[in-house]
Amino acid sequence: MSRVFLEHAAKLGIIADIAAAVTIGDEANIALLDEHGVRFVEVPNMPLGAKHNAALALAMAMGGQRFMVLPSDDLISREWLEVFRASGEAY
Repeated sequence: MSRVFLEHAAKLGIIADIAAAVTIGDEANIALLDEHGVRFVEVPNMPLGAKHNAALALAMAMGGQRFMVLPSDDLISREWLEVFRASGEAY
């Protein structure tokens, strides 16, 4: 997980909405997620699709109904987030 990603998410006010999947035993990233209060599951790194599905299952368990998959090296703009939140359209 990227510190830059988490700090950006905090500025956007979405840090509490993040459900992350972290590689089993990745202590540095686990500590970073704990530091930011992000809920996460530990899973094998491969296959990547299974890792995304684990994060999605966590997000659904958190009550989410609409989702974005954002790798930790991708940042979104406040404007894009506002459009996403305002739209009821399927992506």
